[in-house]
Amino acid sequence: MVKATAVLNSPLRHEVLLPNGRLQVEVDRADWPLQRLCGFAARHNPRRGFLFVSKVLGKHWPSAPSEMAAAHETLAARLPGPGPRPALFVGMAETATGLGQGVFEAYLAQHGQDSAVYVQTTRYPLSGAQTLNFEERHSHAQSLRLHWPEEAELREAFANASMLALVDDELSTGQTFRSLLAAYRSINPRVQRVCLVSLTDFMGHEARAHWRGEAAQVDFISLLSGAVTFEPDPHFRAEPAAPAQAQVACRRDHVGPFSARLGTAQALRLPGDLLERLNTRLPMDRPVLVLGTGEFMHPAFCLARGLALQGRDVRVQSTTRSPILLAADIQQRWTFQDPYGEGIPNYLYNVKPQGQTVLLCCETPLSRALADTVQQLGAELIPFGVIP
Repeated sequence: MVKATAVLNSPLRHEVLLPNGRLQVEVDRADWPLQRLCGFAARHNPRRGFLFVSKVLGKHWPSAPSEMAAAHETLAARLPGPGPRPALFVGMAETATGLGQGVFEAYLAQHGQDSAVYVQTTRYPLSGAQTLNFEERHSHAQSLRLHWPEEAELREAFANASMLALVDDELSTGQTFRSLLAAYRSINPRVQRVCLVSLTDFMGHEARAHWRGEAAQVDFISLLSGAVTFEPDPHFRAEPAAPAQAQVACRRDHVGPFSARLGTAQALRLPGDLLERLNTRLPMDRPVLVLGTGEFMHPAFCLARGLALQGRDVRVQSTTRSPILLAADIQQRWTFQDPYGEGIPNYLYNVKPQGQTVLLCCETPLSRALADTVQQLGAELIPFGVIP
């Protein structure tokens, strides 16, 4: 249950009653209304009991690609222009890999092809790649990696950026960004400007003030800002969640031209005549759901947006390793085997595939787990890892 109250000349306050506690949200600035940006849910996670269910991210909620694109463009327009060297954009795995790449591409469109490079963080090691390790302490899967690009020009831009734009879907404490910035400064202590980019920023004034000493200049870029507190219910009990991270072998076979784990300096282009072929044979009067898999989100968005621009009713979303309780704004849950070989469950929320054409975008080689997911959803597989 959600209650919202407003007092004259004071921030708007929301109270959200979740099965594991009470969430209090205070909004002091909203360029986009809270209800347009997100709902709420309970994490199956003792380190942080709440979750903002973004409606414009394409992760836990089936999102319209037009709304996602508008968010990308609005955030990019608020960023400072490039300096003498390309800006470095970093999108946070797994939830914001697509958001980060979308904002980066909008920035390129606004400032020119050589204005920025993009690298996503990842939970998958790439053998032989040089890595910066850091942690997302509140997460169910805490270990994260930022790989150095291996292409010479990307590597040069990565190591010498004067502006760093860190992109996540929401900010609550800023600790993950702080951990990543410390790791990045070990190779580039000269970075002067840090932009914390998010759909919603709930760090609060005190936490933002602490960031002022982290760099010569810190910019907070978001569509809504405020503060949040959570009071856990001491009587709440739940079965322990399944593991959300495991040791895995080399993931080089999952890195191809559609992955940004080793960086990119240009907007993603869909493979071959994929969009034309789908537009030719898919019925116009049937809704389409385009799904990404885990960190592989941005290609699904690009495909969904291309289909939507033809006048189709399209939504985009991604599977996730995040265990979320069925409550509040999470009302359906599908469970799948992990296509990346970690042996952990993957989930899909708030989706009813019946009556829709479901397109499942993947980067991993075909496996029994992937085939089972396709069968469960009645989906068509779009294998980006092998399309020329």
